[in-house]
Amino acid sequence: MPVLDQGGDYGFTDLMKAQALDEGVSVDDEDWCSVDSLQQRHRKNPSSVVDSDFVSNADELDPEPETDFPPRRPSLSNDSLVPNPFVNEILIGSWPEAIKITLMTIFVLPIRLIGIIFFFLLTWVLARVGVCGMLESDLRDHPISGWRKRVRETACFSMRLLFLFGGFHWVSVKGKQANSKEAPIVVVAPHSSFFDALPVIMMGAPGLVAKGDIEKTSLLSALLNFTQPVYVWREDPNSRQNTIKEIQRRMESKEDWPQMLLFPEGTCTNRSALITFKPGAFYPGLPVQPVCLRYEADQDLTSWTWKGASWMEVLWRTLARPHTPCEMEFLPVYYPNDAEKADPVLYAKNVRQVMADALSIPTADYTFEDCRAMSAAEKYGLPCNVGLVQVFKLSKSLGMTTEDVLAEIKRFAAFADKETGLLNLEKYAAVVGLSLSPSEMFSLLSLDLVEEPLTFREYVLHRKEISELENIDRKLRSTFEALTQTKEDVVFDRSAFVEVNADRGFESFKEQVLSNPMLLSVVRVGTKDQSSGDHL
Repeated sequence: MPVLDQGGDYGFTDLMKAQALDEGVSVDDEDWCSVDSLQQRHRKNPSSVVDSDFVSNADELDPEPETDFPPRRPSLSNDSLVPNPFVNEILIGSWPEAIKITLMTIFVLPIRLIGIIFFFLLTWVLARVGVCGMLESDLRDHPISGWRKRVRETACFSMRLLFLFGGFHWVSVKGKQANSKEAPIVVVAPHSSFFDALPVIMMGAPGLVAKGDIEKTSLLSALLNFTQPVYVWREDPNSRQNTIKEIQRRMESKEDWPQMLLFPEGTCTNRSALITFKPGAFYPGLPVQPVCLRYEADQDLTSWTWKGASWMEVLWRTLARPHTPCEMEFLPVYYPNDAEKADPVLYAKNVRQVMADALSIPTADYTFEDCRAMSAAEKYGLPCNVGLVQVFKLSKSLGMTTEDVLAEIKRFAAFADKETGLLNLEKYAAVVGLSLSPSEMFSLLSLDLVEEPLTFREYVLHRKEISELENIDRKLRSTFEALTQTKEDVVFDRSAFVEVNADRGFESFKEQVLSNPMLLSVVRVGTKDQSSGDHL
């Protein structure tokens, strides 16, 4: 039974134990925080601290509308249930480990590098020979056959020897690879490193979907062209449709085309969760075979993520390790139903859940756009995790673009604490000159609970109301002035303020208005200057 992380910096354990005890659940064993236990408790208590969007296997639960605001604390969001998947710091833990790394670097790594360079160049030569005399149209229109196909098999063997020198001495394989007729498309996850080229080699170099820019790189293009990839050109607005049509053409052809292989996450993670699958592999509506990757080790030295170890450090530490265990698991072919064929996003989500269950890791609705948001947060002096807000899902539910979210980060940074990445409303009020207290602002924003600093996600969800605070403050002042100065040319519903004593001063007036919804609605409408027609 999979168990959620019981540690971390977010106080998750204490919060879950407190709720479990309140619900009469024993916390003597680990079952109190298992996925099954959490789901059962969520069904009984929908206001549970675990949001159903972020519990593994949460499809069985009744999802909340995407447009609803998430519950305020103590509810936990995905940010606290799943570690940041885009960070992987590689550390040296102890002196014995440091000595081992030093010895491996001095005596073993040079030999490994020589072997890697040799077999890379040999594979490159074989790839050049394999496509020699073929036009671009030949590679695109017909599968490689005959002696060229045998050369490709030899090139794959050469690349396997390259990985052997890199410390990947053996690869554990579970399940059975389907043929191209059973599963025209193979989806591999989690995608964490350039070492993920190993399963491509193990599967006989199936066709890839690759960025068109790679074709211009001489060293890589020779190897990639030998797999007969489908190139995607970002500057071409029709590229997605052309890619889908090309995949369908190959799969429906009577010729012996190899399978197409895709990494649906679209970017590298640290394998702590499966992030959002891009729907590209699922648009054709064809059966797919999911393939799960595992690099089982005490420390993750292979993940090359947005933040953390550089590609050189990942390569060095992996080559300075005696052996890097790797496992590939071929899951049963997934045949889409009619609903999934009509909705590639649903198809992708369901396949992701199947793979997450097999890997015993959660899913998280993060995308590459979250990396951009994290980068923007750092640019403006905030912790990078400020930008980890499920940008794609958030922007879609609020009708925003990614650029809008990045612009909001810039505005948020002007008021937020640079160390915590949280927005204190009292500081916000001081910066913009508001007379409203934090409790009054929380009341106007419909944020119930204590006056806690806002996260960036909460700020974005309530950005319109936060902007409206300045307008309300201005209208409170103009209404107070109109009442106390009794201007003849100012028109507003004075009868509503009969019981309001404005002589006690502005603070007393403000308190009376904010505690009376009817008076507040009158203030929101505003006073009007009869001579100019402008609202005051």
